[in-house]
Amino acid sequence: MKVTNITSRGEKALLIGMIERAALDLTLSLDSKHRQEAAEWIMSDADDCGAYSFVGACGVLGLDPAETRRRIVRFVAGIKRAA
Repeated sequence: MKVTNITSRGEKALLIGMIERAALDLTLSLDSKHRQEAAEWIMSDADDCGAYSFVGACGVLGLDPAETRRRIVRFVAGIKRAA
């Protein structure tokens, strides 16, 4: 499902926030269920939730999903090394 009708700054900020929250949950959440859900959302190639899937959010924001995943993995690895 390709989503092209999200154009407002607020809607795009929401999608950025979703990606940031998932990266933080993956990294810092003490709840293993939150970490697992974040990992599944980030790693999923499913686009059945439109802009609210990881792939859909990246598409709306003009981000490459694979590159964004790589950056999140590097971010998580850096946080874990620093801990």
